[in-house]
Amino acid sequence: MATNVWQRTREGIMQLWRRSQPHRTEIIAAELETSREEAPAALTVDDQGTLNELRTQ
Repeated sequence: MATNVWQRTREGIMQLWRRSQPHRTEIIAAELETSREEAPAALTVDDQGTLNELRTQ
């Protein structure tokens, strides 16, 4: 279920980027994937620095 929600959210974000700044769409997609991987890892080890950085993105 979480994966399905993530996919729908990601696609919605990407649609907004395609409309407003299509030249940045691939960069944003890569950043979303990186954040998706970093967040659970940072939570596991209580890495507040990484979590704060992800929040500001």
